[in-house]
Amino acid sequence: MNSRYFVNITTKNIVKNFLFIWVFVFPALGCLDNEVPVEEKPNEKPPVAEGHYRNPITVEREMEIIGEGGIADPSVFRWMGKYYLMTTQFYNYKFIGFKVWESTDLVNWQFTGAVPLQGFMWDVLWSPEMYYYRGVFYIYFSGPGGKMAAMRYEPPAGNVNPEPFSENANWEVFTHDYLKLSDHSIDGSILIEPTGDKYAFFSGLGGVKYRKINSMEDGNGSSVVQLIQCAVNNIDINPGEIGTVDWTEAPTAFKKDGVYYMTYTGNHFLRPDYQIHLATGTTLQNLTPISDNPWISRTWGEWTATGNCYPVLGPTLKDYYYTYHVKEGYRISPPDQQVLRKLMVDKVEFKTNNIETNAPTFDDEPIPDKADFEDDFSNGLANFDVVGNAVNWSPWENFAVSAEALGVTSLDNAILSKEKTGANFVAESYLRIKEYQSTGVSGVVFIQSDSISKINIAAGIGFVDGVSKVITYDVLNDWQFVDLPDEFSSVCWTDIRVEKKGSRIKLFVNNVDVMAFDVEDFGGGKVGYLCYDCNADVAWTAFSNY
Repeated sequence: MNSRYFVNITTKNIVKNFLFIWVFVFPALGCLDNEVPVEEKPNEKPPVAEGHYRNPITVEREMEIIGEGGIADPSVFRWMGKYYLMTTQFYNYKFIGFKVWESTDLVNWQFTGAVPLQGFMWDVLWSPEMYYYRGVFYIYFSGPGGKMAAMRYEPPAGNVNPEPFSENANWEVFTHDYLKLSDHSIDGSILIEPTGDKYAFFSGLGGVKYRKINSMEDGNGSSVVQLIQCAVNNIDINPGEIGTVDWTEAPTAFKKDGVYYMTYTGNHFLRPDYQIHLATGTTLQNLTPISDNPWISRTWGEWTATGNCYPVLGPTLKDYYYTYHVKEGYRISPPDQQVLRKLMVDKVEFKTNNIETNAPTFDDEPIPDKADFEDDFSNGLANFDVVGNAVNWSPWENFAVSAEALGVTSLDNAILSKEKTGANFVAESYLRIKEYQSTGVSGVVFIQSDSISKINIAAGIGFVDGVSKVITYDVLNDWQFVDLPDEFSSVCWTDIRVEKKGSRIKLFVNNVDVMAFDVEDFGGGKVGYLCYDCNADVAWTAFSNY
């Protein structure tokens, strides 16, 4: 630089350059020191618009209940119209257990209690995920030592609301090493196929791993498959920084319309570049990362480090959402620092072999809509008409309706909703069969008139000669009985969901896509329930129109 420049600097130039440094350089240096840029300060944002929410979400009594670590590694379990949120539990919580929040819209969360873990050996409990399977609730979680543990709760038989977090729920930790592997096996999740085959996904060095397991209670099984291609290895880790090359966490996989989708996270939760990746494939072995990973990432601003992504069906039964967390601050946090993490909820849209999303969002988003029709039977049969007089339909336990139809072998008895669906819709119900003889059927029916004899389609559960079946009916193919794998049981609460678009029907049992078939297209009608030669219960039900 020409030295004469310094000699000829005027007072005006000094002031001008000082202002430049003050306005542009000093704020940038401040940002590097973890101060929040002006445009990111939440108290300078306008109030949240009515009917909307804004990420990150604060749950009821969050700091009081969970502590300084906040909502980390969130997972959401959907059951009878409600959502249950669980998170990682930090130190000094080993005698209390997992905290649980409840919601009906994925946004407003109320604290509902805790899963007791008296005498459990671990101080910190990581990444819980919950499932309902063959009448039993399961929670899988991890802890120090890199192992995956599991606990179970089987509600007592009889007319009891199977609320998994009631004061009387007796949870049992039945293993501290579910997979029985010598290397890391943390952040476990379970994938259940329509065939009944089950796979456990878990994480560690070198990418995501999975194995076919023997059962929900026995994590032994086939050899481990390592998805080397599914590793978060795009992060530059400088000398002295936290993080380990290829370390990957929190794999969660599910299947929709014949395609597998799996999210996974890396590299270290204290890094601002902690990020969520997505892989898809037509088989588990060929799961392939999408071309524009990271799928969800945020490395700047007040909230960064997106991680631990979990899918859930929304209240309308049509839309899907992902829950995940972010951490406060956009610098690498010291390893001994307890950082605040918060819950994020964002809508996604399934495309051909991909999932599109605007996540992470920090502006106003619409609170998820409710279903067009919803009934938890707390008011008995107020929203239904009883057709026929051979079956006794009676409310019980303030959450279900019981049908006494043992010995009734006619199909002119049912309850029918007073509200009608549109021509295209999705409907869901929870059913179980308590008693049956050689054949017993309980199902959801869809009709266009007030006469139960005018059934357009039906779908449900049943027994034929003691074997659990999925039953379907339509005017083209008459009644069809399809074997359920042994792992399913019609005597347990069974989630039946039917999607109708035109002449195409999709049937889901316990959130597993079990079949699709074509019917004669029909317009809107009533949703109802029938029982044939069995005593059965129906609980929470809902439908939404497309």
